Amino acid sequence: MGIVASLVALDLLSDAHYLSAFRIDQMQAIARQCLDVHGTAAEVGLIFFGFGAATHSVLLWKGRYIPRLLAGLYFVVAAEVAISSFSIIVFPGLDAIIDPWFILPDFVVELAVGLWLLIRGARGGARAVAKVRSSGPSVPTAVP
Repeated sequence: MGIVASLVALDLLSDAHYLSAFRIDQMQAIARQCLDVHGTAAEVGLIFFGFGAATHSVLLWKGRYIPRLLAGLYFVVAAEVAISSFSIIVFPGLDAIIDPWFILPDFVVELAVGLWLLIRGARGGARAVAKVRSSGPSVPTAVP
């Protein structure tokens, strides 16, 4: 939806012959409204991103694949992204105050989680696989 609104704004600012029915200031106002729709769609997308990241952090917390401190920070910043995006939609004046910076903590924590998994790996990964293999089949076999 947001990309479509941006493309419509570009189309409105072109010099197509059918746009001659509108004055320049009218086309510019409509194009600006389309760009505002694009910004709002991006904020809605960030709300869903925050919920998804929060779910991911809870799974990392419960699975203990990364240190709980890192998983807890991941949850906090994911919730912060969702709350900030919702706040920007409800109170558009906050956009000028928090918009460029509210995503930075999420970037830092997600980078730390990614580096942890890249360098250290998931905790218990190889040990868990070896434990499952050594315990035998998990499905009961038929007795002749």
